Amino acid sequence: MKKTNPHILYSILDWGLGHATRSIPIIEELLLQGARVTLCGEGSTGHLIQSVFPQLAFHTVNGIQVKYPTRIPMSLSMFLQSPKISLAIKNEHQQIKKLVKDLQVDAIISDNRYGAFADGIPSVIITHQLNLQTPKNKQWLRPIINKINHHYLTPFDEIWVPDSPGENNLTGSLSHDAATVQKLKPKYIGSLSRFASLSVEREYKNYDAIVVLSGPEPQRSYFEKIIDQQLQDLPITAIIAKGTPRHPIQEQHGNCFFSSHISTDEMLFHYTNCKYIISRSGHSTLMDLCAVKKSAICIPTPGQTEQEFLAEMHSRKKHIVAFDQVQVDLKRGMEMLEQCTPFDLSVNQEFKPTIKIFFDRI
Repeated sequence: MKKTNPHILYSILDWGLGHATRSIPIIEELLLQGARVTLCGEGSTGHLIQSVFPQLAFHTVNGIQVKYPTRIPMSLSMFLQSPKISLAIKNEHQQIKKLVKDLQVDAIISDNRYGAFADGIPSVIITHQLNLQTPKNKQWLRPIINKINHHYLTPFDEIWVPDSPGENNLTGSLSHDAATVQKLKPKYIGSLSRFASLSVEREYKNYDAIVVLSGPEPQRSYFEKIIDQQLQDLPITAIIAKGTPRHPIQEQHGNCFFSSHISTDEMLFHYTNCKYIISRSGHSTLMDLCAVKKSAICIPTPGQTEQEFLAEMHSRKKHIVAFDQVQVDLKRGMEMLEQCTPFDLSVNQEFKPTIKIFFDRI
């Protein structure tokens, strides 16, 4: 018998705030469709999602803690750390099983947490990385890491991909590789953005540019230093979101105003009103650009092959301007933006029927 108010455990990976921001519209829709939602996670993403949904219960679940590389590609580093990752996923799974039993959960939705499933109840994983990328000189590694990746995806009843089906999409072969799709049979739920259903509630100070810093240390700090140095030499003002919500700070440095974290409302204001957007090239950032129909200067996190892949793909299509971190030239990038065409993809349209169908299974 279908439950009218299913209890959903929603689990979020703590690898970049994008996992939390893209989850916001899904959680909102779960609540609108009558679900009782309990959140679990950790770290910065946990802190952010609690600030957005303070009325929802939150449980800390420890997940994968990997060492981010500074000299080798992320994909190779993950492969070398696979025994440690496997152990962490098993530990995560045990914590999830206990929560499911203690809280009488009816289903689980996991944003990229491989251990967030349980026997006997429907479990969904949200991910766009079905066909993991490797550097061009490490192609031999791709089948190995994807075999491992697919092994971790198989316990889930459904795989939801935050992207559109068909050729006009955001992720290319990351999510649309034909052999991978045939094997995993994912459901495409369309692009997601916290911006799509919002309107700005108040006026904020105007700036010429907004910079959104993100990613693991030490690369986040390297990125911040490079951007700050170049902006000081340009005749513009900028607001810089440091991406450190757990370490509050607000300070002015020359023509740049630094803030540890910017609210969704203020972020939308600046995305809408700033002439220039400067950010990483993560999937969630690209979905936010779809929502505001803007182009941006994007700098992928060094070694993160997913971001490098997306930056190359969309700079080639002239949706964005992309630079390697060691070759950033903001002045030139701002000139190149004039030749870009913003993304033309619908946002927050396709996932609502998927949730309804999922509820019918519970």
